[in-house]
Amino acid sequence: AEACRAQCEADEACRAFTWVQAGVQAETPVCWLKDQVPGPVEAEWATSGVMAGRAAPAPAKIEFRGAIDGDADPPGS
Repeated sequence: AEACRAQCEADEACRAFTWVQAGVQAETPVCWLKDQVPGPVEAEWATSGVMAGRAAPAPAKIEFRGAIDGDADPPGS
C-alpha cells in the first residue's frame, strides 16, 4: 500500500488511491490512482487514501455560443 501511495503522491493529477491485495482483482496487488475522491467503502482487502492539500480539478469551462435562433442575449448581458 505504501508504494501505491507514493505513486499517487508523485502524480499531480492523483487525488486518491486504492491498493488491492493480491488474489482479489489479480494474482498480484493492484494500485488504482484516482483523479477524483470517491466516497468511502469498507473492504478488508484494500487500503485507500486521499492526497491532502490537492485541489480538486477545475470544472470544465462552459462558453456561451449564442442561441440557435439568434434572438436571445447571453446570460448576464
